Amino acid sequence: STLGRRDATNVPGQSLALLNDPFVIEQAERWADDLLKTDEPADARVRRMFEQAFGRPPSEQETAASHAYLADIAREHGRDQEPLVWRDFAQSLFNLKEFIYVR
Repeated sequence: STLGRRDATNVPGQSLALLNDPFVIEQAERWADDLLKTDEPADARVRRMFEQAFGRPPSEQETAASHAYLADIAREHGRDQEPLVWRDFAQSLFNLKEFIYVR
């Protein structure tokens, strides 16, 4: 049978490109660099990133999950690697379905 609309799906290659493509990593790095030019606290940065990426503020659950993820990647990279932490967070937002698909 036919459908009036196409299901929103992606294939592994699309996700891998967003994780590994040098252009995507460079864009995440540029976004992180722009964020770090201000002295905003992490809460304000997370809020601003959600508003820029999705056009809406993060929910309380998304804010909590974002801070937990930021803490995890800070431990992974080391506390003195703030640009890498925010780059990885930016890249993770690029990989969310809400960023990829227009509603």
